[in-house]
Amino acid sequence: MRLSTRVRYAMRARIVLTRSPDPCTSQRIAQEERLSKKYMDEILGTLRQGGILQTRRGVSGGYRIQQPMDQISLWEIIELLDGPVRLAPCVEEGATCPRGEMCLMNTVWDKLNSSIRTSFAEISLADIAANGHSSNEPVALPVGICTRTK
Repeated sequence: MRLSTRVRYAMRARIVLTRSPDPCTSQRIAQEERLSKKYMDEILGTLRQGGILQTRRGVSGGYRIQQPMDQISLWEIIELLDGPVRLAPCVEEGATCPRGEMCLMNTVWDKLNSSIRTSFAEISLADIAANGHSSNEPVALPVGICTRTK
């Protein structure tokens, strides 16, 4: 299993957003992370539609994380951006293995798929913000580049 570029870029954007007390535009996030603005717009739009981010219009507008970071798992981000993750077609919801009971791998794929899902679901954005250390406490980060000056 390999995480998509969309997921990796979304996590980089999340770092910029959590370090800033102000909303950040996609342009500023793309500049900070040296990524394509068009691609960043697409990723941030998907996260907004999925309820992870909120937007504010106007001069001081931009994107902000909508939910508390300890309530957003890495698994939610992965499935939102990439769709359901399955190691084999036979472990998809409602799928049946064409080999039926002869297949010895179905239960193996199912166990591995469950383990991967559980592992990613246990990692919250707050955990990642704390440099990978598990924590249920709010994370205070330094001010980022999205702070507006007059």
